[in-house]
Amino acid sequence: MTDINNRLSMGYIKSVKKKLPIPGKMAKKLLGDLGNSVDEYIQSNPSVSMDEIVKRFGEPESIANEYISALDQEKLKEEIKKSRFIKRAVLIVSAVLITAIIVTFAIIISQSESDAPYYVYESIDE
Repeated sequence: MTDINNRLSMGYIKSVKKKLPIPGKMAKKLLGDLGNSVDEYIQSNPSVSMDEIVKRFGEPESIANEYISALDQEKLKEEIKKSRFIKRAVLIVSAVLITAIIVTFAIIISQSESDAPYYVYESIDE
């Protein structure tokens, strides 16, 4: 597959991925299967354009909507909750780490200023 065709495939898959509200295993399976199908189509049609890919497989938004509607709604809710929890946990841990780093630097700077030796210069006149 040429570089241009690879970009077409990756661009289409990214477009679908952006429309999916669910991360993780469920989305990876869909994107993997779709990616394989798009790659096979591109290999059999080397001069294909993005419009032809969309015509063949559908608009990214419609693919995402069809996939979501086919999922078990309870499982979908669980995945979305898990995703939100992970995002919040990462955000909280990041905030705590940044705060700890700032406090550590503030302590180091204040200690280095108070412990810094000072010099008195006297001039001797003869």
